[in-house]
Amino acid sequence: MPGFQKNLPRVATASNASDVMPPLNVLVTGASGLIGGSLFQHLQRNPETYRPFGVSRRSVSSDRVSPDFVPDRSSGRFRVADLSEEKEARRSAEGMDAVVHLAADPRGDAPWESILKNNIIATRNVFEACRQANVKRVIFASSIMVSWGYRSEEPYLSLAKGRPGLIPESIPMVTHQSQVRPTTDYAAGKLLGEAQAQSLADTSDISAICVRIGWVVPENTPPSTGQDIWCSLGDINRLIECALKAPDELSFGIFYGLSESPYRWLDIAHGREVLGYVPEDSV
Repeated sequence: MPGFQKNLPRVATASNASDVMPPLNVLVTGASGLIGGSLFQHLQRNPETYRPFGVSRRSVSSDRVSPDFVPDRSSGRFRVADLSEEKEARRSAEGMDAVVHLAADPRGDAPWESILKNNIIATRNVFEACRQANVKRVIFASSIMVSWGYRSEEPYLSLAKGRPGLIPESIPMVTHQSQVRPTTDYAAGKLLGEAQAQSLADTSDISAICVRIGWVVPENTPPSTGQDIWCSLGDINRLIECALKAPDELSFGIFYGLSESPYRWLDIAHGREVLGYVPEDSV
């Protein structure tokens, strides 16, 4: 399968090219998914800053995607490809300034065979393709599920169940420096992706940023349960855009992506301090 129809080098869009930064070529993998489709559409709304390209295993949007978040695919910047195949990953990364790697089997209980192919092998292929294509920044979609084990014990259990009477005044936040506690193969696979991102940053000139994404739901409203881990589509788009705009000297980083909530136990202060991320939505 050929690459993008308009997979071109960055070009200035104004006559005073010396004064205007050309738009970034940004590849969004998993562009048919809930988050990928929303992000692709978000970047499309800012053509002076971004020129988004999308790749997905499927030609139609996921069943979880609302019609409100289906991006325009008429520009020739969307292609169907299986990123577990090295050549497809290479073709997708060519000419990109940044890659937001969201493609994965999103099911927390996904079978190991699917996790191995779609979450581990595909991620390794994308990272290696970025190395070969001299991509400057990679943003890897990790998950809060790497910290899921905390949610089974106090005070996090009461926060998860929304029991304010049992929540202490001072809550010890789980941060990017806390011990990880995955409880599924899916979460363990995300941790391997984070390790691959660290390796990529340490062995190349690529800046690798990992975003541990909270619970994003198709309704895009706080769920009745899980308000401690909810993240709106708007906020995850904002965080990823903050990561795209982060200083070049940020070689590697891990950040939690959540909206604001009185039940939140995962730290977002690190994202505010380093990336300037401030959630606009709340429970």
